Amino acid sequence: MTNNDRSGLLPVGTLLNSGNYRIEKHLASGGFGNTYVATHIGLDERVAIKELFLKGICNRLDADGSITITIAENRRLYDSQLAKFKKEALRLRKLNNRHIVRVLNYFEENGTAYYVMDFLKGESLSARMKRTHRPLTEQEVLHFLPQVLDALEESHAANIWHLDLKPGNIMVNDKGEAVLIDFGASKQVSNTDTEGATTSTANCYTPGYAPSELTEGAIEKFGPHTDMYSLGATIYALLTHLSPPSPSVVMEDGLPPYAVPVSDAMQRLVKWMMQYARNARPQNVEAVRKYLKENFGEVAPPEPVVIPEEPEEVTVVEVEVSRENPQQNAKKEEEISVHVDDEPAPKKKWKWVVAGIVAVAAISGIVATNFGKEDAKTSGGETVALADSVEVDKVRVAVKSQFSQDSIVYSYTGKMVNGLPQGRGRAVQEDGHVYEGLFVDGLYEDDNGTMYMKNGDKYVGTFRSCYFHGPGAYYFQLNGNSYKGKFIKGQPSPGTVVYDSGGKVINKF
Repeated sequence: MTNNDRSGLLPVGTLLNSGNYRIEKHLASGGFGNTYVATHIGLDERVAIKELFLKGICNRLDADGSITITIAENRRLYDSQLAKFKKEALRLRKLNNRHIVRVLNYFEENGTAYYVMDFLKGESLSARMKRTHRPLTEQEVLHFLPQVLDALEESHAANIWHLDLKPGNIMVNDKGEAVLIDFGASKQVSNTDTEGATTSTANCYTPGYAPSELTEGAIEKFGPHTDMYSLGATIYALLTHLSPPSPSVVMEDGLPPYAVPVSDAMQRLVKWMMQYARNARPQNVEAVRKYLKENFGEVAPPEPVVIPEEPEEVTVVEVEVSRENPQQNAKKEEEISVHVDDEPAPKKKWKWVVAGIVAVAAISGIVATNFGKEDAKTSGGETVALADSVEVDKVRVAVKSQFSQDSIVYSYTGKMVNGLPQGRGRAVQEDGHVYEGLFVDGLYEDDNGTMYMKNGDKYVGTFRSCYFHGPGAYYFQLNGNSYKGKFIKGQPSPGTVVYDSGGKVINKF
């Protein structure tokens, strides 16, 4: 018995439910399960499939994908979760709200259970902040908040508490509407279930977003007020692009001052929702709705946000790239050929082609580049890239950062060595942000680089693997405030100081 190479995940191509669904890729995992993108073969439609898989309790047999339990003493906990997973699916199936992800099917297979949901085309609010490198405006929050409240009202009426509200669990679909996903994982465990269990997976929550009754596992104290706390913490995170402090810190020190403009009414709402004592918070959705109406009235919708489309599908030939052996890379690139359209490239202009390059484990690699007129041979509808060092202008590149599963796509101006952006150059990202600084194998790697945000903000400092990572300063265009200190994976780390436009210290993380 062995674990799957990817921590118990089903391999791509696995067929489920008598061949009705085919696994296309892994989407996300948590303490209670895995979520996949799949295709309903009969309807040729994309769906999302959630699989019950308790970390530390489940193993997967490589031979047939079946689930086994690591220790016999955990069988009772797993069986209880299996029954509650089914109950969760059936209850969610009965919910009918445009702001709640829809459950389409339930089945049991491989010694575990699955339920099928709509596949939402869009992005989470967490992904949006990472993509735009900025928090949401108050207007944007006020646009999405009533939609999330609508979803909570529906689920609370069915006695379903979400218990893991956070920006990553609020999707924005291709219509610009908020949709709540990933319901009820931590709710599915009772105190009696955890007796004798040899793992700590029985009570799952996200630090900073979970109130004290959730972190303490006091299930008998859960209720609508639990989700109200998490929603308040979510609003704080959306307005600041920072992780909320723990309940004990909020109780003792209050929330840190906002570094961006936030109205007094919104700050009071967040403070009310994040009260340590559960009885001091809003007790239901209607209380929050009443507050919003009294303090904000009718809120105009924000400007629509265009979510970048995925690149068009192309045929990619994958080769392994070694940073230590550029000569070997050059030889391999000479062998890469990619089919392009039948029309010949116009003379004296760039022709888009794609060379798929998968980096070795130690680095992140280019997944898409293009080469230019004098450095490509075109024959019979195929283009072969030649290894060379050239100056290029507006070449489309996609890279994978070690800090994210999402590709960073940009238009590059600078030098390319053996098909990879190298040295000092400029990148205009698809989201409108502009990076100027050093490139190493296509990644932003500089101790003193600059990024200009689309909204006028600016970051100056250390970049690692395309992220703010190290000493630096972030300047807000709107009010002149700034963060100065150390950044980790794009976020200010403890010790970072917040200054106002006059250089006065107004906060410290």
